[in-house]
Amino acid sequence: MKVTEMLVSHHAMLRSVFKEVERAMGEAETTEVIVSLAKVVEGLIRDHAEAESNMLFAPLDSLLLEKGQFQQFYTKHEEYLDMLERVGRPPPGRDARSLLSVAITALQRHFDVEEQVVIPLAEKTFEPESLEKLGEAWLHRDTDLVTLAAR
Repeated sequence: MKVTEMLVSHHAMLRSVFKEVERAMGEAETTEVIVSLAKVVEGLIRDHAEAESNMLFAPLDSLLLEKGQFQQFYTKHEEYLDMLERVGRPPPGRDARSLLSVAITALQRHFDVEEQVVIPLAEKTFEPESLEKLGEAWLHRDTDLVTLAAR
């Protein structure tokens, strides 16, 4: 599987999780439940951001003439993680539910941008064999994480 296909696959899985989180948010009766949901999303996004940064953004950035083109994507990852962390400590006038909802919407838009900008750029920049090798590396990374978690 190509790395670009892995990225789209991860986005689809995360979008599915977001739907479930939004459903659970609607049924949540306490702030603690909302904060717990945010922590689940935060963990998934932290892992996803690390994987796509290491398995796609860094290799792509290293091949482009202008270094640092992907700095905005790295920065956005940190912004989204910060948004999710703030769900547990909302500022005055904001509640945890609305903060989590805003974060999920922002993440979904971010995925759209990655799929419209990063994937075509990667497909144009890398040879198909390189996309496959990067995809295999991402798959092995995920497999290794599952193996570690099972121990």
